[in-house]
Amino acid sequence: MGVRSCTDGGACSILQPMNATKSVTPTVHALPKRLFARSGLTLPSLLAASTCLSVSAAPRELFVSPRGDDGNVGTKQQPFRTLLRAMQAVRELRHPAGGVTVFLRGGTYELTEKLTFRPEDSGTATSPVTYASYPGERAVLSGGRRIAGLWRQSPGKPYLETPVPEAREGKWVFNSLYVNGRSRERARTPNWGEKVFRAEERAPGEDERQAFRYRPGDIDASWSNLNDADLVLLCSWTPTLHRIEEVLPDRRVVRFHSSHTRAVDAWEQHFRYYVSNVFEALDQPGEWYLNQHTGVLYYYPLPGEDLATAEVVAPTVKSRLVEFLGDVSGGGFVEHLQFRDLDFRHVDGDLDRYNGMYRQGHMFLDAAIYAQGLRSSAFVNCEIAQVGEYAIELADGCRDNRVEHCHIWDVGAGAMQLGVTDLNRLLGDRAPASGEDWHSEREVLANVIDNNFIHRLGTLWHGCYGIVNRFASLTQLTHNEITDTHWDAIGLDARWNWKGETYSHGNVVAYNHLHHLGLRYHTDAGGVYEFGPLDTHIHHNLIHDTVAYPYICGYAGVYLDEQSRGALVENNLVYNVDWFAYFQHKGMDNTFRNNIGAFARDGLFFRGGLNDQWRANYCETYRNVYVANDAVALRNAWEPGLKPPVLHDNLYFSLATGTDVTFAGKSFAEWQAQGLDQGSVVGDPGFVDPARYDFSLKPAAAATKGVGFVPFDDEIKKAGLYGDETWRKLPEKYTPRTSSAVWTPEDLAKLIAFRLDFEDLPDGYEPSTFRLAKEGDATFAVTSEAASVGQKSYKCTDRKGLKKPFYPYIHLAPKKLSEGTITFCFDAMQHKGDPAPFYVEFRGAGSTNDVGPSIRFGKDGNVEANGKTVLTAEPGTWCHLEIAFELGAEAPKEYSLVTEYRGERQTQRLPFRHQTFGELSWLGVSASDDVDGVFYLDEVELGIE
Repeated sequence: MGVRSCTDGGACSILQPMNATKSVTPTVHALPKRLFARSGLTLPSLLAASTCLSVSAAPRELFVSPRGDDGNVGTKQQPFRTLLRAMQAVRELRHPAGGVTVFLRGGTYELTEKLTFRPEDSGTATSPVTYASYPGERAVLSGGRRIAGLWRQSPGKPYLETPVPEAREGKWVFNSLYVNGRSRERARTPNWGEKVFRAEERAPGEDERQAFRYRPGDIDASWSNLNDADLVLLCSWTPTLHRIEEVLPDRRVVRFHSSHTRAVDAWEQHFRYYVSNVFEALDQPGEWYLNQHTGVLYYYPLPGEDLATAEVVAPTVKSRLVEFLGDVSGGGFVEHLQFRDLDFRHVDGDLDRYNGMYRQGHMFLDAAIYAQGLRSSAFVNCEIAQVGEYAIELADGCRDNRVEHCHIWDVGAGAMQLGVTDLNRLLGDRAPASGEDWHSEREVLANVIDNNFIHRLGTLWHGCYGIVNRFASLTQLTHNEITDTHWDAIGLDARWNWKGETYSHGNVVAYNHLHHLGLRYHTDAGGVYEFGPLDTHIHHNLIHDTVAYPYICGYAGVYLDEQSRGALVENNLVYNVDWFAYFQHKGMDNTFRNNIGAFARDGLFFRGGLNDQWRANYCETYRNVYVANDAVALRNAWEPGLKPPVLHDNLYFSLATGTDVTFAGKSFAEWQAQGLDQGSVVGDPGFVDPARYDFSLKPAAAATKGVGFVPFDDEIKKAGLYGDETWRKLPEKYTPRTSSAVWTPEDLAKLIAFRLDFEDLPDGYEPSTFRLAKEGDATFAVTSEAASVGQKSYKCTDRKGLKKPFYPYIHLAPKKLSEGTITFCFDAMQHKGDPAPFYVEFRGAGSTNDVGPSIRFGKDGNVEANGKTVLTAEPGTWCHLEIAFELGAEAPKEYSLVTEYRGERQTQRLPFRHQTFGELSWLGVSASDDVDGVFYLDEVELGIE
C-alpha cells in the first residue's frame, strides 16, 4: 500500500521500518494478514488502487469554458459552459476506451447549488474520468458571488457599506466574507488576539447549560439585532457556538440554545467566551457585518485595501460545493474519477443548522467536498480554500481514494474527515446470522492522504481536527505539512469502548511535518492525537512549536488518549511543545520507542488517567532520548496501576549548565530506586547542535552506545512536503496567525474574590462559586433553616457510607496564584442535634503535601489549627473566622487567624502546615468524616489584593 512513482528527486518514501536506511523507491508497510482478510482486500488490490491508473488508449477530451455555451458540442473550439453539461456528455460517451478527460478553461465557474456526482457519473478501471484545468490555466469552482454594489463611507465611521437587497428579503444571508482571496472576521468582541471575556458564574435559577451571568459591561442588551449574535464558548478542546436568545440586563443574564450535556462552567469556573456578529463591535480592520434586516453590508478595510478594485465575494452555497452520493447499501458506487489542478472556493458555514451543537472536533459538520461510496478516485494538485466547514469528507463506503499534493487552507473548520462517524450506523447493516467474516460495504478502507499543505484552519469553528480518521482502516496519512490551527493537527478518533477496533485499525501516520500549532484558545491537544483505534503506526513525524491555553492540560507532541490500543510510536522527533513530548492517557499495550523529545514543558513522557476503570493502562517506553533546557526530565510521578508500565533504557540530558535533571522532583538515583527507568542513563546523547534544533547524531554518539538508540537522521529530513522546490517552499509564503493573549494569574485573581450571603438564591440551589463534589443528598445547598445574618445560609449535609468519606466538598482552584494578600472570612455553625465534622484548607501545587492554613471543626465543637484548639463553639451556635496570609517570595510562612464567638474576639499567628506552601492552587471545605450530620456556612467572603 502507498506505492508511488517518484520522478522529481524529492523524498518519496512513505513508510520505512525503524532500522531502514535512505531508500530511492518507496516500500510497502508490512501489515498483518488478518487486516487484509478482515477488510476483504488483497495486497495486490491495495497496490493497484494507490498507483496512478494506466490505460493504453488516449482519452476522449471535452472542454468547458466560462465563455462557452451548453448548446455547443464540447470541443476545444466549441466548449460547454457548465460542468453539469459536461457531466451529461461524459455519461453519454458510455466509458470509451482510454477514458474521458474534461478540461476546464481558466476562470471562475459560479455554482448556485452543489454539484452532485452519482454512480452513473463513474468511470471504470480502463475508462477513468478526469476533470482538470486546461494546461497552463487554472479553473475555480466557486460557491460564491461577487459583491457588485458601490461602496461608500459610513457617516462618521472608519468602515464602508454597500447595499445587499437580497439579504433584507432573506434570500442571501451569509456568515462568511472573502476579500482578495482570504476570509475576513465577523465583527466580534473582544477582537481576535485580545483577552476574551470571562463569565461571572452560572445564572441562578436558569438551565446550567443554556445561560450564564456576564460581568458588567461585557454584553450590552441594546446591541443591534441581538438575536443575530453568536456566543462562542471556548471550553477546553472543542468550543460551542450559540445564537443569543435573550439578554436580561437587570440580572446580567444571557440565554441561548444548547444541546450540550455539560454545564457552561464544566471546565472552568469563570469560563471564557467571546461574542461574534455584533454591529457595535465593528471596530478593527478586516472585520465585517451584514445587517440582514436592512440589507446593508459593512466592511472595515485593511490598510491599503481599495474596495473599488478589491475582489469581495460572499458565498451563496452552504456547507457542500461538490458531493459524491454512492448507493452504499445497494452496491452502487461512484468510482474511477480524478480531479486535477482545480480550485474549490467560496462556501459558507451553516451556523443556523448547527446552533448550540457539540461533538469533539465538530465532527458533525459537513464538508465542501463530501463523499459517500466514492472509490478508486483522486484529488491531485487541487486547492480548497475559503470554505465554511470541513474541506473534504470521505464518509461511508469510501475506499482506495487519494488526496495528494493539495493545498487546503483558510477553512471554517478542519481540512479532512475520513470514515464513518457513527459506529451504530455501520453495524446496522449487519444481518443477525452474519459470521465473523462479515463486513459492511460502509466500511472506509485504504485511503491515502499524502503530500498536502494544510493551514489556517478554524476560521468559524475552532477546536477542529486538521485531519481526522474516524471509523476507517488502512488509512495512510503521510508527508502532510499542517500548521496554524487551534487544535489537533492529526486525529484518529474512533471510540467505542474497545468494540470499534475492527473498524479502525492498521492506520499509518508517517513523515508528517506538524508545527506552529495552537493559538492559546484550546488545550488537551496533540500534534498527533488518538482516541480508540487499534495498532496505529506513528513514525517519522516532525512535530514542534505548539502552544496551549495555559491553565488546563497542554499541547503534546504525540498523545494516545482513551482506548488507544496496540499503537507503535517510533522514530519521531518532537520539540518545543507545551506539555509532554509523548503522552498516554488510559490506553492499553502501546509502545513508545526510539523517539527524540526536546524542550517540552513537562518532559519526555507521562502515562496518566488511572482509576478503577482503567487499571490496565499499560505501555512500554524505551530507547528514547530526551534533551531538556531546564531540570525537568519527567515532571509527573507515575501510579503503578494493575499492570505497571515498563520504562527502561532511555537517555536524558539537560543543556542547562550545572543542572541535574529531575524525575517527578526526584533525583535520577531516587527515581531508579523506585524500579523505574532501569537501564536508562543521564548524559550527553551526542547531538550535533540541539540548541539550534539539529538533532543529527555525531559518530559514535553516546545515545547509540548507552541505550541502543537507532539514528534516523536521514529519514526525519523527509518529513513534510516533497516534490519540486516551488511546492516544498510554499509554506514560507504564509505567516501563521499570532496566538491570542490570555488572562494572567493576576487578572484571574481579581475574578476569584467573592462575597456570598445567599439571600437572593432559592432554597436547594448549589452556587457555582465553588466546585461541588457530592453523592446523592450529601451535598452543599442554600437553605432557609438557619442563618447568622438575614434569612439564608449554605447547608452541608453529610452521610455515612459514602464511596468517598471526604464527600461532599466544595472547592475553588485559583490559577497559579503566588503573590498577594489572601483573606477568607466565614460564619459557621454545626447542627445542634447532628453535628458534622469538617475542615477548611488551603493547598499549593503539591496538594495534600503542600498545605498552608488548615482549620478543622470537630463534632464536639472544638476548632483546631495545627492540632491546637483555638476555639470551642457549641453546636447550634454561630462563630466567625477570618484567615489572612501573604504570598510572595519574601512572604512569611504563617497566617493570621481571627476567631469571634459570643462577643469575644481573638487573634493569633500560626505557621503553615507545610513550609513549602507558597502558591494557592486549592481552597476547599470538606465534610471530613464518615458520619451523618449537618453544618452551615454564612457570610462567606474571599478577598485577594
